[in-house]
Amino acid sequence: MKNIKKLWIFAFIVFVAADVDVLNSPDYDFGSIEEPTGTDPLKNFNDWSGFECGPRQNSFTNLNFSAKSDTNTFKFHPWTVAIYSNESGKFVAAGTLIRYDVAVTSSKGIENVPDDQLVVKAGIVNRSERNQLYRNARNVSRNAELSLIHLTTPFAMLFPHVRPICLPLQEDVFTERSCGTVGWHLNSTNTMDGSTNNETAFLWQRPYVVMGNEDCLTELNETIANKRICSTDKLNEFTPLNIGAGLVCKTEKFVLAGVSLSNSDWVKENKPTFFANVPDYLLWIESELKPYLEASSNNSLLSTQDFEESNLTP
Repeated sequence: MKNIKKLWIFAFIVFVAADVDVLNSPDYDFGSIEEPTGTDPLKNFNDWSGFECGPRQNSFTNLNFSAKSDTNTFKFHPWTVAIYSNESGKFVAAGTLIRYDVAVTSSKGIENVPDDQLVVKAGIVNRSERNQLYRNARNVSRNAELSLIHLTTPFAMLFPHVRPICLPLQEDVFTERSCGTVGWHLNSTNTMDGSTNNETAFLWQRPYVVMGNEDCLTELNETIANKRICSTDKLNEFTPLNIGAGLVCKTEKFVLAGVSLSNSDWVKENKPTFFANVPDYLLWIESELKPYLEASSNNSLLSTQDFEESNLTP
């Protein structure tokens, strides 16, 4: 029995040592790694992650949605995930972690992928890189607009570049608020085994402004459906956006205000974009996550899966 324990300890040390180079590389320079903040779930309507949510309090948390993004933008969005089909190896949607074991995305973005074929990748710097943290879907909760992807195991809290976003309050309104969203170039490297090392394969941030319904109606000449908001690119240049991507706004914290309901590639077309209005879905999210509030899955341990290659089928 003692020998078995020694083997487990040795294996753990080997896996940690194997990833030191990755965490110390320029792409993963996030400052000091913080220890888990606790394992008791926070029974606060505003925090479904069970842990502290939003950016960590250090030098890379100064999000500036008015500034143009660059290839370091990924540092400011540790909650953003890329969602793939394991069957085809294709990138199908972006998503946002609201717990270490739950990601929210657009239902339309994953509608053609069976639940057991969904793969969620987190902490991504460049989608063309091979070695990335991933989890498989255990099951999916869906409604007409949004889906919650429940993961087989949580992402480890050890990694500072993977962290859930905070959810808003039901009464939060984001009209005329400066927000931001992120996306990858859709035609750059659409599979995980691609060798293209193009800067468009990096995660890019765009500043968005949430529009009032009347302004949106004037721009689009169509009625805004219930539980939706529209937003437009503040810089009026490009609108790179992935279906399922989160619209993040700052209240007292950085919160997930919306989820993109469409794709938009890097073209000079500044039309307003529809997002699912997350405050309108909080009761549904609450009902789906209630079983998790006391679940033992809150204990996110370092998994050997964090050091494995995705092995997605091309």
